[in-house]
Amino acid sequence: MAMDGRRKGSALATRLYLVLFYAALALIAWKGPNFENSLLFIAVIPIVVAALAGGVRQALLQAAVATALAWFMGAIRPFRVWVNVAVVQTALFWATAVVTGVAQGRYQADLRRRVVQTEEAREQVKALQAKVDQLNTELNKSIFDILAIYEFTTVLGSTLHLNEIFNMMVDTIMRVVRYDACYLALVNETGHFEIKVARAFTPEQLEQFAQTRIGEGISGRVLQSAQPLIVPDLGSQGWSDAYRGTPYRSMLSLPLVIQGGAIGVLNLFKKEVNAFTQDDLRVLFIVANQCAFAVQNGKLYEEMARLAITDGLTGLYNHRYFCSCIEEAVDRANRTGRPASMIMVDADEFKAVNDRYGHQRGDVVLQQMAQLIQQSVRESDLVARYGGEEFAVVLPDTGPREAMAVARRIHQAVAEHDFDGLRLTVSVGVATYPSPRIRNKDELISMADEFAYQAKELGRNRICSEGAR
Repeated sequence: MAMDGRRKGSALATRLYLVLFYAALALIAWKGPNFENSLLFIAVIPIVVAALAGGVRQALLQAAVATALAWFMGAIRPFRVWVNVAVVQTALFWATAVVTGVAQGRYQADLRRRVVQTEEAREQVKALQAKVDQLNTELNKSIFDILAIYEFTTVLGSTLHLNEIFNMMVDTIMRVVRYDACYLALVNETGHFEIKVARAFTPEQLEQFAQTRIGEGISGRVLQSAQPLIVPDLGSQGWSDAYRGTPYRSMLSLPLVIQGGAIGVLNLFKKEVNAFTQDDLRVLFIVANQCAFAVQNGKLYEEMARLAITDGLTGLYNHRYFCSCIEEAVDRANRTGRPASMIMVDADEFKAVNDRYGHQRGDVVLQQMAQLIQQSVRESDLVARYGGEEFAVVLPDTGPREAMAVARRIHQAVAEHDFDGLRLTVSVGVATYPSPRIRNKDELISMADEFAYQAKELGRNRICSEGAR
């Protein structure tokens, strides 16, 4: 661009001199030899134009041309006058060229400096804009993470049931960090994993994962160290073979930590290599801590709920839970038309055991008897401690014949058992709803208790029911 400007300026100056030259000849021919003063001022114009367009070099070149023209035009004058005029004009031409050329050079240098400063400022603005964009992106990501953690905490706080907590955890985490598969495992008393919830794994694969022990494989090491771990490529050497048969290449393993100890792990998987980042780890580590507290609270809630319906001595259900279950069994019988039965079991001469051997020995006897009754019933039946040395069994969808079969197994199991050197028997009463004498749950309980009392009155160690007394 600068070369083009110089060439254009030089060409313009040359044309001006040609015009000036022919105009001077014409004026000399018209007005005579008094043209030197006019030439003095006219010739300065192309020099200034050349200086502005091309700098000092072009100005000096045009000054030389102007000087030659001045000396040529002055040749028509007397010698002394000619020389004086030409010298003055030459000095003016060269002085004009030098002054305007130097001034133009300084102006161009200052202009270039300002252009460089402007470009540098533009680059700095671009860099600052890029930094602002990066900070905005990080800020938006941080805000999203905070909102996600808040939502996660809110969702987990909406329930205390463990199964709901487990499913909420893996579904809510999906909105924080995308994954292709996952599973959550808690460690049990034997040191093995219990898979509580999973996504995109087969039962066979989960069964294999459940064989992991503390300190073994990726999950076992994470559980042992209580520190999270990103595995960029499961296919590389040094990692567990448990995941080699899966289509997943990246893994993020998060310990569920309570008071410095890990109670389980949450493992996320993706099909791409290097899919999880440190930012993912940072956010999910916070989420995992919230998960651990939610699981701990869920466990405490379920334990409290279990204790609320469990007899402290025998481990059977207590009287309160028995009442709700017998009511449910009667309601079910009304809906389905199938009968419901109840067995009342009363230990014979149990007071004599307490009086002779003490209440501690009596408690052991009750515990053993509770186990015998629990082992003698079906999986669908419910055994509860009714009170004192009495036990109740609720048999849903069960008629009198099936109920008598269960009662006989209980009676025989207790009679054949050795209670640490003692032999005991039970009196058993069996009642079935509905019947002419049993129209609701209260009458069902009352008749079973009445039949057990009849068994005692008839000499103990027997079973009584409406059809067999």
